[in-house]
Amino acid sequence: MTLLVAALSFFTGCAEPTPKDSGPATDDTASDTAADTATDTATDTAAPKLIGTPPEAAIDAPEFAAQNRDGAARARGNLLGQPTVMWFFPSADTPGCTIEGCGYRELQSHFDALGVQIVGVGFNPPEDMQAWAVDQSFTYELWTDTDRTLAMTYGAAKRVDQPSPSRITMLLDAEGRLLLEYVGAIDTGTHPGDVLADCEALFGR
Repeated sequence: MTLLVAALSFFTGCAEPTPKDSGPATDDTASDTAADTATDTATDTAAPKLIGTPPEAAIDAPEFAAQNRDGAARARGNLLGQPTVMWFFPSADTPGCTIEGCGYRELQSHFDALGVQIVGVGFNPPEDMQAWAVDQSFTYELWTDTDRTLAMTYGAAKRVDQPSPSRITMLLDAEGRLLLEYVGAIDTGTHPGDVLADCEALFGR
């Protein structure tokens, strides 16, 4: 009998404890909801994270003389009235530049929908630009930086006799002011998509 009582006492002591009453759940639910709402509001109002870098100093579009691929003159006024992606490339019809150029070609409809013009800038003569554009079905603007003013202004060239510009990209607003710059190592395959992402963040309607 003593053994039976001991056994019963053992099993009773190992039973699951009764949960303590933690109080009404509505208080915690309300707190969680308020916290979630505050987080969502902060996220919605936060500035978009951009891939390009804002310039250290304000730069306005300079007065310059350039030619498009048909040989027509291009000047400062052609950079006003709508945002512009100005991508400098070392040389027309070379592998890396063609990859980058085709990236912009494939995404051009998206840039158009945002009201953003694409302008490729290099030092090749207009006839070389035209041949390259026809071969690759580029329909956006390609400019020959005749007097090197654009390249010198935006840092694609350090001197006027530099044989080719560096591969960099500038994003200008509709007033010709520099908004973002893309310098350093550029992945020609993914770069146009990165620029588009920034344009969507800045100009998306």
